[in-house]
Amino acid sequence: MYLDMQTQLSASQAISGNFGTAIPSTNTYDNGSANADLGTGEPVYAYVQCDTTVVGGSGGVKIDLIQSANTNLSSPDILASITTAATPAGGTELMKLIVPPTSKRYIGFQYTPLTSNTTAGNFTAYLVKNTQNPMY
Repeated sequence: MYLDMQTQLSASQAISGNFGTAIPSTNTYDNGSANADLGTGEPVYAYVQCDTTVVGGSGGVKIDLIQSANTNLSSPDILASITTAATPAGGTELMKLIVPPTSKRYIGFQYTPLTSNTTAGNFTAYLVKNTQNPMY
C-alpha cells in the first residue's frame, strides 16, 4: 500500500473526547470541485488504523467517512460508517472500504466516542489507491 501525505486525513490523531461528540479529522481531502471523480474511474479506499489503544469509550468509537461543502468538515454527510469494538487495541486495522461517489468538495473522517468519554487513543486515516493484503 502506497501512502501519500496529500491523502493523509488523520496522523495518529488523538480521539480523546466526550461521548456523543464527533471529532473531525485534522486534515481534509479537496476534490477540487463538487461531484468530482475521486479515482478517475478506479476505486479509492478509505483506510483507518488504531495506533494506540483507546482508553474509555466502553461502547466503542463510531468512525464515519464524511463529505462536506466546507473545508472544516462542518455539516457533513456520512458516506460510510463502522463502530469499533469496545476499546480497539493499538495496531488494529479498523476500516478498509471503497469510497463511494461523492457530491461535495471535501472528504474527511469523524470519530465519535460512544457511551462514555475517551481519555486516550490515536487513529491514522488515509485515502489510498489500493490496500495491503498480507500473504502468509
